[in-house]
Amino acid sequence: MGAKASGRAERTFTETARRAQIVEAAIATIAELGYARTSFAKITKRAGLSGTGMISYHFAGKDDLVRACAEETSRVLAAFLRPRIEAVSGYAAKPRAFVESTIELVEAHPAHLRALVEILNNAKDPEGRLLVDAALLTSRVTHVATHLRDGQRVGEFGASPCRSQAVIIDGSPECAPPWREPVETVSTRPSRRASSAGVTGAGRGSGGMAQVRVQLREAMETSLITLSGKAVDARRSPSILGDTMSSEILDRIDYDEARLAMSARFAPSVAARAKHFDDWTREFLRGHERATVVHLGAGLDTRPWRVDPGPGVTWLDVDYPEVVDVRGKLFPPREDYRMIGCPVTSPEWLDQVPADRPTLVLAEGLTMYLRPAEGHELFRRITDRFPWGVLAFDVHNRLAIRLVNRRLTRIVGSPLLRWGVDDARELECANPKLRRVDAVSALFAPSAAGLPLGARIFARLVRPVRSLRDLGMYLRYEFGDPSQV
Repeated sequence: MGAKASGRAERTFTETARRAQIVEAAIATIAELGYARTSFAKITKRAGLSGTGMISYHFAGKDDLVRACAEETSRVLAAFLRPRIEAVSGYAAKPRAFVESTIELVEAHPAHLRALVEILNNAKDPEGRLLVDAALLTSRVTHVATHLRDGQRVGEFGASPCRSQAVIIDGSPECAPPWREPVETVSTRPSRRASSAGVTGAGRGSGGMAQVRVQLREAMETSLITLSGKAVDARRSPSILGDTMSSEILDRIDYDEARLAMSARFAPSVAARAKHFDDWTREFLRGHERATVVHLGAGLDTRPWRVDPGPGVTWLDVDYPEVVDVRGKLFPPREDYRMIGCPVTSPEWLDQVPADRPTLVLAEGLTMYLRPAEGHELFRRITDRFPWGVLAFDVHNRLAIRLVNRRLTRIVGSPLLRWGVDDARELECANPKLRRVDAVSALFAPSAAGLPLGARIFARLVRPVRSLRDLGMYLRYEFGDPSQV
């Protein structure tokens, strides 16, 4: 190669590298500051260039640079998604892989995603037309819709509008980037930092009530997340659960509320689940005026006050001693109500529960934190202890375990869920004393009627895909002989 040719190749390589450097700096700047606040000067500073003329040399104005940024972000995102989706086979497996890989995408390339959304929503020419072809937004939807149609042709999926279903899957609550809608935190007062580990009374809250500083560890911290979800729902109109007591209790807690990250999008699901178990509890108590109710892993739930059982009902909430200590400082006393500070996997709490009457055992939001062997052993102890009763709880399937663990890692710093149940028959095989009465998808439970419209549309359209339809299930079993009580 001659000296001139070698020089041209070197200049071409340098210019290509410089162009890529500018594009990456622009993407990072748009992601951090937003499209409207991004300027050549800020891009130049981030890229470490000598002046804005370097950008003008490589790009024919801002519009040209914006299009280059959109193309690069699309290339990066497609390169991440495509091999993960193509690595699985089977029509039912591919939508599942799409959801999982999109969650991974949000975590792996947050800046590229944020920049692309900013550009697609805000980059316009002087006539107000979008600079970037909307096909960049819809290409994923088209890919999913085509796959669903192919699955319908071979009988894998039922009849449904594939394009609409693909739009919902692409924008489902689990795979939506966190900036697609504003996040509503649960704060009703200025945020305060958490104290050292433990629980102490401190300060004065609204209405002059003493503040309680709280710092719970690992899985126990999720009790604050669900409490905050019910508090957010209580401020909605209409509210699904109407749990104003949770809102009042939350206002008394001195805690780093920014860590809760409870979005208004997720709060209705927390409230709908609680309402479903409230309804099952009321149904049980209507048929048994004299009964025992045991709520395992009660956390900071206010169910005894929401349900308000009659005088013939003994109610026991079981949770770790630290959680019970918090409850004792926040919750008022009530007749025939006791708290047991004990891990639910320990057999010790069972000796403190009367076994001479019909028994309802609730385990809302608990099973997924147990190891499978722990869960099966817990249910065996329950069915051996009480002569007759009902066991009601919810489960996540294995896909949901992975999705929620990623969210928990962002909120509390570690994945906490261990037990995914894809088929309710697993529980009956492990414990023949259990007789299944109900198995209800959380998306189709009666309480789900109060979810926002988008969630209800999502439920309807993912019905053909079992792994998405059954992300969460509500299960109810009977055990024992009712004539024995």
